[in-house]
Amino acid sequence: MDFLNHFTVASAFFSKIKECTLYVTGLTTLLTATLLAAEKAGVESLVLMHFDRESGKYLPQDVSALL
Repeated sequence: MDFLNHFTVASAFFSKIKECTLYVTGLTTLLTATLLAAEKAGVESLVLMHFDRESGKYLPQDVSALL
């Protein structure tokens, strides 16, 4: 796993935007890199969408306050 590359790619993405809704797939290393890059880039709004097996729908988790 190339943790630094994950962070670099996410940083490039967040250099262009300040708001994002991200559908989480379960790849923890990528999610961690994305959260770190969003914080460093000064992202104002980040909502993580988690799949709920019981309802079959995605549920939002607003993590903006943590950035």
